[in-house]
Amino acid sequence: MNKTQRVKISIMRYSIHFALSLGITLAFSAVLDAQSPNSSDPVIRPGLVEKITDKIHVIPDNFVRLVPNIGIIIGDAAVLVVDTGLGIENGMKVYDLVSELSGNKKIFVTISHYYPEHSLGVGGS
Repeated sequence: MNKTQRVKISIMRYSIHFALSLGITLAFSAVLDAQSPNSSDPVIRPGLVEKITDKIHVIPDNFVRLVPNIGIIIGDAAVLVVDTGLGIENGMKVYDLVSELSGNKKIFVTISHYYPEHSLGVGGS
């Protein structure tokens, strides 16, 4: 096999690998976008709250990008909220739900880790 043939085979192999990689990337991208009809809209949906126990509730992320799972732990004297969502509007939704679930108990907020979608709703509470 001469040098020209080896180069052609190498180019063909790289082209095939590139095409396969691109196809796999596009396929995964389509699957991720299809997980939620509103995947581009990072809005917390308090109506989806799940009661785990009498004192533990979760607002699930519903597979929407930039929406965290939000934990609500109701104690005897206070409530702990784990993560608040992205922005004041989401924070207000979390606050309203927490107030509804717990009455007038004092509310404490903790952030699981500092990403905007986990912490920037603090101003809404």
